[in-house]
Amino acid sequence: MSKIHQNYNKKGKNAWNPLAEWYSGWVGTEGSKYHQALAFPHTLDLLKLKKGDKLLDIGCGTGVFAKHVRDLEAEYFGIDISKKMILEAKKEFSTFGKFTELDVLKMQPRGDFKPEAFDAITFILSIQDMSDPEKVIAAASKLLKSGGKLVIFMKHSAFNIPRQSGWIVDEKRSLTSRRVDRYLTPLDMPLVKKLGRQTVTTFHYHRPLGDYMEYLIKNNMDIYAFREIADTVSKDKNVKEFPLFLAIGTRKR
Repeated sequence: MSKIHQNYNKKGKNAWNPLAEWYSGWVGTEGSKYHQALAFPHTLDLLKLKKGDKLLDIGCGTGVFAKHVRDLEAEYFGIDISKKMILEAKKEFSTFGKFTELDVLKMQPRGDFKPEAFDAITFILSIQDMSDPEKVIAAASKLLKSGGKLVIFMKHSAFNIPRQSGWIVDEKRSLTSRRVDRYLTPLDMPLVKKLGRQTVTTFHYHRPLGDYMEYLIKNNMDIYAFREIADTVSKDKNVKEFPLFLAIGTRKR
């Protein structure tokens, strides 16, 4: 294990705390442009929530998805490892759902979080921030009822890899192509953000798509939808040929 990764693990759940206020301002009360145009519509379409369904949002951040779930008269439960993210969620969205500072891998089977307690579970742009997606998916499967749905909305791990992918513009042929430097190798990539004088480091955990398929299948999840989603928010028509996001719909056997 690298020194930088050891340092990150020592920080643990506090790594995202310095970003909570900034993130809350970025997503606002309705979600970012990408949440509103892509992440939330695709996730809700795959879930098809019914009145009274209980949904668990793992890695909920500041909880903006809660409003969209409550609009469908479903019950929303959001968990996040960051204390300050949860505080922001409670401050803005406490009337729309229930928020708990919690690590899904250390969750005790009690209260709201008993085995098979939920009709639906979501990871919305969060699973690639989690260092062990295999264990996270296994824990999520235990919390899901038989027949319940688990939906992952994520950066497309074949085309949208931080620091390992980008755009190539061929002006002579008027073409825009997607460049991918590495794909099959699992990568734990530090992402650095400047907040004033403070430097904040989090990690993006890249895994190839085959790994995610194995994690889901091994944990009794049947895949019923696999949507590769282009960036329709951008005004650049050339980028729409390449999927930058992926939505995976699964149902527990």
